Amino acid sequence: MNVGKTELLGLNSDELEQFARSMGEKKFHGRQIYNWIYQKRIDDFTGMTNISKKLREMLINNAEISLPVIDAEYRSKNDSSLKFRLRLKDGNHIESVLMYEPGRTTLCVSTQIGCQLGCVFCATGYLRFKRNLTTGEIVGQVIVSSRHGGNRITNIVFMGMGEPLLNYDNVKKAMMLLSDGDGLAISSRKITLSTAGVIPGIVRMSEDKLPCKLAVSLNAPDDELRSRLMPVNRKYPLKELLPALHRYEKTTRHRVTFEYVLLGGINDSIGHARKLKKLMGGFTAKLNLIAFNSIEFPGNVGKKKLFSEFESPDKETIDKFMAEVERPGLTVMLRKSQGGDIAAACGQLCLHDSRE
Repeated sequence: MNVGKTELLGLNSDELEQFARSMGEKKFHGRQIYNWIYQKRIDDFTGMTNISKKLREMLINNAEISLPVIDAEYRSKNDSSLKFRLRLKDGNHIESVLMYEPGRTTLCVSTQIGCQLGCVFCATGYLRFKRNLTTGEIVGQVIVSSRHGGNRITNIVFMGMGEPLLNYDNVKKAMMLLSDGDGLAISSRKITLSTAGVIPGIVRMSEDKLPCKLAVSLNAPDDELRSRLMPVNRKYPLKELLPALHRYEKTTRHRVTFEYVLLGGINDSIGHARKLKKLMGGFTAKLNLIAFNSIEFPGNVGKKKLFSEFESPDKETIDKFMAEVERPGLTVMLRKSQGGDIAAACGQLCLHDSRE
């Protein structure tokens, strides 16, 4: 870490123009630096060839662009997913996951180091919470992954480590940089934010018209079960969350996607499906069902299974649940999890060494 140098990664065009002026340069030089960082994805000042040698030397002496460093990479043997363990400037680590599909490349980004919500089936909560990621650390995941992964990233999902709406300001600023046509130029229609249901953040999304789609993790059809599985429900219960989502839809004219992790014998019965259908009765929405992804840590003897009380339902149970919950106006899909063999699937990100 270079004490005294200004970190440029995460600054928007106005801020970079102001930075250029602070060094006695014209504002347009800040815009040039902006294009080099976000459009051309260059982090070496010597490579910014359309600015003067004098300014490049000033940047070398007074500024830095601190991209996350890939210090481990895991490739799935079962599908095309690729997980990165990224080292941040302060020595902390996060994970990002690239998923390749015909016609698109999706990056799952993290927004926090660890997570403070403690959903009982999610491995990230096992790490506990350390801190929020900066705007630069969020955007840096996209820049590094796109350079290393070989394909242009077309889709972004804020579904990695952490709760995005508990880091709202940095996530919002990162989204503006991601969706800027003069920057990373990722369509806002291809950006999705997933939340456990943090109502104040959802309200702010409505007010700010945040450039993304909204996905909400339900995982239970009633407050009693949801509070057991997701402690956040004790603060933001369904009886308050659902009206907030109705207001979001009315304000933004965007439909909500609901996500539901199926836990064998816990939330996957026909009764649960009927209650879930009723719960979503007022929404024209999409429901993504996700079979629980187990995770194992290397241990002294064999493998130590995390969350051993949970298991994925069998195919027959999943099929019956899907059939029961379907109705006109609700698109129901079983989301295919990728990267399960490298701990890269939904709920598995926890920084353990997937190579062991």
